[in-house]
Amino acid sequence: MIHLHPMSKHDMPPPEALRSNTPQPVRTMRDWLDHLAARDRLAVLKPNTRLKFEVAAYAKRLDGLRATVFPKPDGHPIPVVSGLVSDRGWMAEAMGVDPSEVLPHFQRAAENPVPWQEVASAPAQEVVHRQEKGPLDLARILPLPTHNEHDGGPYIAAGIMIVRNPKTGKQNVSIHRCQLTGPNRLGVLVLPRHTFTFQRMAEEAGQPLDAAIVVGVDPLTLLASQAIVPLDHDELEIAGALQGRPLPVVKCVASDIRVPAEAEIVIEGRFLPNVREPEGPFGEFPQYYGERAPREVAIHALNLALAQVDQAQAAIKMISTPAQAVRCCLACRATRWR
Repeated sequence: MIHLHPMSKHDMPPPEALRSNTPQPVRTMRDWLDHLAARDRLAVLKPNTRLKFEVAAYAKRLDGLRATVFPKPDGHPIPVVSGLVSDRGWMAEAMGVDPSEVLPHFQRAAENPVPWQEVASAPAQEVVHRQEKGPLDLARILPLPTHNEHDGGPYIAAGIMIVRNPKTGKQNVSIHRCQLTGPNRLGVLVLPRHTFTFQRMAEEAGQPLDAAIVVGVDPLTLLASQAIVPLDHDELEIAGALQGRPLPVVKCVASDIRVPAEAEIVIEGRFLPNVREPEGPFGEFPQYYGERAPREVAIHALNLALAQVDQAQAAIKMISTPAQAVRCCLACRATRWR
């Protein structure tokens, strides 16, 4: 079992749930790891697995069978976690419903979002690295895996990205592959959807676009990021509907973006206007390489916030490759699915 910080008031189930045997939705990633461990679905590998190729290879071998924890990858103090939602049945358990209800339950949540609740302080910001103290070195602070033989470099492959509409302030949540291209620089593949629309709005005004890359969220927030909803519908509100409560969020250190309060890692940065930099190649989940090409955007990292590290058991989790499972296990598409 992995219990890394006391349950906050936001994690507590309602009183009626404590008196019921009805399955309840999972609300934090740490609770989900406990759930998987209790059912022999969490494999903890030996320390010092190499970040280059080995982490991804083991994770892929166990995908769908067990989630994987990699303690001290390449000696790094922060572990890597992968495969958190690798099976449709697991998704059902995270939601607290039968497997046959996964899609209808998700669609009801998309149609009936629950506004999030802002908190003044959060575990996600217990440790903050600020650029005022010097440029961030992401590869030093975080364990960034290189997944495939011909990848252009290390990637954050399953962090949710949150941006705001420059005109309305409404948020969008999605997943993008993010390549480390410099100590505090990330190249991002952004397809012509909502994030792209917001970036272009900001660029046309000659302004950067604030962004947050959030790693280590609960499985329901990860799934909610894949909902297809109209522009200016915040997927964090769908996450709240899936969890059966307003999702606790906290304001970023350097922008007005709100991020999940129980997240493990938050990288705050900006899409730079009129900047195009090479990104790729990257081995995608359908077993082909996305090409290397100049991308419309690049992120300059400004701040990095982390949950506190427990001395007995490292607390920070880096999700390695669950995006494949999200897209494949939810392949039965409805009009609202990404």
